Amino acid sequence: MADLFSKLQFSNLQKNPKRLQKFVEKFNAEEDFTTVDGKKKKIKQIEVKKERYKPGDDELISVIFNSSLRGTDVKFYNGGEIKIGILAKTDEFGGQTKGGKQKIDGKTTEVLSETAFCFYYALLLTRNLDKYSVESWKTVTNTPQFQTLCSKFNGVRNMLSYQFNDAKALDKDLPKMYVFLTQEGWDDIARRQVKAFKAKFPSITRSYFIARPSGMDKSYSPYTAFNNIRDSLKGYVGLDRQINENKWNPADFWIFNSRGLHFMEMWNKKANELKSIKSETYSASYMNLVNNQVYKLFEKNMLFPVSLKKSGASVKIVKVNDKNSDIDQIVEYDKVLLDPNNQDVQIFYNLSTYENNKLLSKKELKAKMKTAKGGFRLELEEAKNATARHGSVGVGLQQYIIYNTNDSGISKLNEIRKEFSEDDINQYLPRGSSENWMGVNRYSKIGNEASKLLPYVNRMMEEINGADSKFNDKKYAGQGSYATAIATKAGAGELAIAVTKIINKFARDIVVENLHLAAGSGGIRVGASPDQLKRRARLLGMKEDEMILIDDIKDYENLLSGCFHLKVM
Repeated sequence: MADLFSKLQFSNLQKNPKRLQKFVEKFNAEEDFTTVDGKKKKIKQIEVKKERYKPGDDELISVIFNSSLRGTDVKFYNGGEIKIGILAKTDEFGGQTKGGKQKIDGKTTEVLSETAFCFYYALLLTRNLDKYSVESWKTVTNTPQFQTLCSKFNGVRNMLSYQFNDAKALDKDLPKMYVFLTQEGWDDIARRQVKAFKAKFPSITRSYFIARPSGMDKSYSPYTAFNNIRDSLKGYVGLDRQINENKWNPADFWIFNSRGLHFMEMWNKKANELKSIKSETYSASYMNLVNNQVYKLFEKNMLFPVSLKKSGASVKIVKVNDKNSDIDQIVEYDKVLLDPNNQDVQIFYNLSTYENNKLLSKKELKAKMKTAKGGFRLELEEAKNATARHGSVGVGLQQYIIYNTNDSGISKLNEIRKEFSEDDINQYLPRGSSENWMGVNRYSKIGNEASKLLPYVNRMMEEINGADSKFNDKKYAGQGSYATAIATKAGAGELAIAVTKIINKFARDIVVENLHLAAGSGGIRVGASPDQLKRRARLLGMKEDEMILIDDIKDYENLLSGCFHLKVM
């Protein structure tokens, strides 16, 4: 059989740290690696300069990132030695299938992984999973052919009847499903995920339906109610764009029975009747009612919103925004990185997870500002695992949350801006204290004039990093992106000042926690909620006299509560 992939070389990994990190993550998770002929193989040990490491060894990550290593210094074993040349340079390592097959991008991965889960889950519940062969997908290139495939297994087509309404997305991506399942490893992943889900929720039977939201009609779509009120939210917050429905509930698909469908239709009908009410109070209160309804329907086994993430050898299913959970999380700010040699800012913080008041884990996360291409969004990810994402926050919400929680950092930013009141750039700088205190969208539109922002950028660099810290604009000189790079770094500096220069540590922690919650669909809030205060008093041992620090935080307001959902991860 001819090779399907190019051969992987260790130099391919060294040239791109993210690919090297991905390789180590797959090894630690004991996932299969694809060989050049499309088969699967596990690596059970990695040898670096004659020192052997097993999956989960904490020392491996620092050892293998040594830039002086050569390909001959690193060896792989599964019983005997596995030559790296038999491993495939797959998409995740910067390669692609031979023969001109298309690269499977992130959006396509979403459609295919979610569709695969729905299909495999229906197969499992109808006792057809063992009768099914992945080879069946070789002839499936559109929705009608997918329906035909489902019809071969009794009960599957009915369970997925709403899924077929999503023909636009399916017709585009289904031709890639066979490659996705076989060569990207999702056949094994989907099987593990659906079995874990069935074990967790044995009450779900073949009488239920499962569908992606894009396949659900507006009359019963769980997002219709939210979409009816988000205009009022947008106006109240003063955003340029509407709040994405995923900020309410990021479920990738919904599992429901006929009674669950009936209740979804009922709350949508009521929301449609009330949508003429242009009030932020109505918006928040009504969605809270919907949130309560979703959770009640889950408790009664009528409705299951599910968010799907790629999983390794083990599958976890966790409840998110569960009011009855014994799980608590606390965010604490750590540091900021405003690097002179790139365009972004990285705000590092710790996420501590407790169960019944006992610390379970403490993860280091970072909020990283995207460039103009990414809309200057603040993307949250694990500091040591860039592929583990925790959502993102747009510019409008960044401004709103920080300003309305604690604006002492913004006050410091305005002091810096006053130093440039006589300069040419003054006309571009936001003025005074307002919710629109970030100028990044304005800066990105001024073209060559952006170079005038350089002294302002450098002043912020000095404020964060100390004297003599300067933005390395020479790195971008002569490029079409030169002005954009300066404009982006100006926005990054403003965000760094606004967060880092918050005087009160407690207030700074709450600001970052509110950003984290908004990004991860935990709700949109400003100020410090009573629950946030209670958690800190209980879990961090804050005393009553320390709680006076809350005076530095503005009044609490809940704009949107995150809705209950299940996360498969």
